[in-house]
Amino acid sequence: MTETVSDSDIQFIAELLENGYEYNSEHRCYERVWTTNNGKESIVELYLKESNQWVQQMIGYGGRVFYEETVTKDKLSQ
Repeated sequence: MTETVSDSDIQFIAELLENGYEYNSEHRCYERVWTTNNGKESIVELYLKESNQWVQQMIGYGGRVFYEETVTKDKLSQ
């Protein structure tokens, strides 16, 4: 499967990396982990490209997605 990578994608990915996200090749996404309560609780925040659109997800206990939003073009160009 071939995906098109635009200049705005490259800039957006650079911003993700600058903000502490790491590429997860298994899930084909950029992710970072948020922890609280001295590391006892955590969630994963990730960005992935699906159907030529970037999607942000927050994943909590048991791998359950509790937040999902399509990333708008204005956020890509920030």
